Amino acid sequence: MRISRILLLFTCAGVDAPAQPARPRARIIEDWRLKAEDHNFSRIPRSYVGPQNVTVVPLRDETRLALFDSTGRRFASVGGKGSGPGEFLDALGVIIRWKADTMWVYESMQRRTSYFTPNAKLLRTVTTSRIDRIQLLDG
Repeated sequence: MRISRILLLFTCAGVDAPAQPARPRARIIEDWRLKAEDHNFSRIPRSYVGPQNVTVVPLRDETRLALFDSTGRRFASVGGKGSGPGEFLDALGVIIRWKADTMWVYESMQRRTSYFTPNAKLLRTVTTSRIDRIQLLDG
């Protein structure tokens, strides 16, 4: 088995790969800009973009997630400091994913996932098992 792998490697090494077609050049176009000073943010550590171009920004000072529409208008916030349904102990310690139009927010400190509708209504908050966490992290 080992010899055949080595022979195969030497056999393939002399074969030229087919030429790849030229890729079109990508352009970056700014749709809108989110400025921390416009929204009284202390800083913007990261953001997440979901379906319908909803942008979610974790706000450490408020322990909330701010939701912005495709024009940059803040239309909702979710969360708040606490351990109740839909609340967070640390908004920066969350992982956000979408399944269809439902936003999943996994908070590692409380080992649970909160589910929100596109208009930021809390659907439910559940304790998350190890398997669920792995699936959430894998996207």
